[in-house]
Amino acid sequence: MVMICVHAILRHNSDKLPKSIAPPEKSEIYMDQPEIATSVSYDQVPYNSSPFRQTHPCHLATMGTLFGMEVPRVSACRVLELGCAAGGNLIPMAQDLPEGEFVGIDLSSRQIGDGQQQIQQLGLPNIRLTNQSIMDVDESWGQFDYILCHGVFSWVPSEVQRKILDIGRQNLRPNGIQYVSYNTYPGWHLRAVVRDMMRYHVATMPQPQTKIDQARSLLEFLSHSATPRKETYRQLLKDEAEIIRDHSDTYLYHEHLEENNDPLYFHQFIERAEDAGLQYLADTNFSTMLATNFDSQTAAILKEATLLQQEQYMDFLRNRTFRQSLLCHRDVRLQRSVNPACLMRFQLALQDRMELPRLDLNSSEAISCPLGGEDSLSVSAPTTKAALMILDEAWPGRLEFESLFHSAKTRVDASYPKDTEQCQIADRARLAEDLMTLYARSLIHATIEAPPFVVEPGQRPAATPLARLQAQQGDCVTTRRHTLIRLQDLTRKILVHLDAQHDRSALSDIVQESIANGEFQIRLDGHPVPRVDRAAVEILVEEALKSLASNALLIH
Repeated sequence: MVMICVHAILRHNSDKLPKSIAPPEKSEIYMDQPEIATSVSYDQVPYNSSPFRQTHPCHLATMGTLFGMEVPRVSACRVLELGCAAGGNLIPMAQDLPEGEFVGIDLSSRQIGDGQQQIQQLGLPNIRLTNQSIMDVDESWGQFDYILCHGVFSWVPSEVQRKILDIGRQNLRPNGIQYVSYNTYPGWHLRAVVRDMMRYHVATMPQPQTKIDQARSLLEFLSHSATPRKETYRQLLKDEAEIIRDHSDTYLYHEHLEENNDPLYFHQFIERAEDAGLQYLADTNFSTMLATNFDSQTAAILKEATLLQQEQYMDFLRNRTFRQSLLCHRDVRLQRSVNPACLMRFQLALQDRMELPRLDLNSSEAISCPLGGEDSLSVSAPTTKAALMILDEAWPGRLEFESLFHSAKTRVDASYPKDTEQCQIADRARLAEDLMTLYARSLIHATIEAPPFVVEPGQRPAATPLARLQAQQGDCVTTRRHTLIRLQDLTRKILVHLDAQHDRSALSDIVQESIANGEFQIRLDGHPVPRVDRAAVEILVEEALKSLASNALLIH
């Protein structure tokens, strides 16, 4: 009776609400319908199946190495992904690491079917996707070097959460690493308020798309209409509306409208992991683990706490909402004091292009490295300045530490080869220390055994089979850096034909014909250009190839 009264009131007052959020007539007839089962909901609203760079074995191996682990060899690793969707994360790994073995499971038969079709089209023999439950995994599955579980833990019942961690203990090799992401407090206390309101509003609505549309409308209505006197609350609604506005329908549906979304504090997650026989290795983002990235007074207080306490207090300070934790077996001995010398084992690259000016390397003039906002780091050591210039010129390419060191020293001092061994050791250590500082502030990316790519297009450019297939099917493609980028139509057309069989002349023919057929409209200063001569087409092709190379989409 109460529910009927509420609906009657809403219907009676619906003319006072924006039409877009007014509850549908006769909505009460759906009140007794059960929640859609997880597997069915992901069949109806498939989750965007994408690569997650932080889950790639070469990144996980890097994090393990930083903390003293002897990690499994990436190029021949065995990987299990729990909740793999359509394989958007696992299929690129299988392509780029052909000696490895990759297994993915998911409850959604629709998404598994999509992934299996793509695997068949690519002819990949080293990957298997199956429509199975996480609860089905047992000892017979064998052991894996890396176990991945992204976007699952917080969204499943507690018994499945326990099983995920049990799989880590049971199916992880002695020196293996398990990745688990989850929603966390304190940040999710605030987000849960918005989730609860949206779930209340759409509870009686039968169709997923209707739920999604109505949830968006409600949040927009609330963020604009909440009482101005409650400015903190109003800002919370505005912030959440901004986040959701930039995300897909599938994100909104599975993050906010599913029955299960069970955040927990970091310390609670670690307690559960320890009960399962695992221990905390690291966060996937090294910089978030460092108290030194706070102001000096805060950092001094945090340093008095243990590592796990620091992590929890930093979550409090950041109001953190999401974590990506790495686990390993309890008996693995970790080195918590990270030695900058470990960078000498890695391939290094700038996270983003700096476009540095030419400097006198032996002067006191410093390079300013932006950290976001008004913060920056200054680098004045000659060898380090030279190393940053070299990395900037090579971007997005990676360089081995030793190669980078020798190139930087040569650029600084032509007499470098005559330096004493002791001097070279000191200079090498100084460069490692400086680069570690930059790595700790997320200015440099370090990795082990990363899949190769080329930064200069060859005579007959080639892209990966996966990227070419994705370009045929849509405008989003996976790069060799295990990221997803969106292509413009012309660049996408060129990428499809990068099979090492077409030279620039052939690519220009394809583009010119496509323009003549009306597939693309070329504009100059905002106005359409009716005719494009051959020279202009060749420039367009060259620019597209450089763009693809700068996004790590070209291979040998």
